[in-house]
Amino acid sequence: MKKENENMYSTTNIELDSNSIVHQNKIEKANIDTIQMITELISVMRNYESSQKVIQSIDDTLGKTVNEVGNINR
Repeated sequence: MKKENENMYSTTNIELDSNSIVHQNKIEKANIDTIQMITELISVMRNYESSQKVIQSIDDTLGKTVNEVGNINR
């Protein structure tokens, strides 16, 4: 595309399919399903949180082990 002035562009070689239609002043829609993406995001967040809890549990267990090994209670 070639810029003609402030907000106008032109092109010299347009190759459109014979069934193609160009609409002006239209808003292009996203090519994703918003609900599906939000659902997947929630699933990823839940998986992350559960993994985080597992790691925290392991860390707590290791912390107890380190602090209690060799400790003699009298």
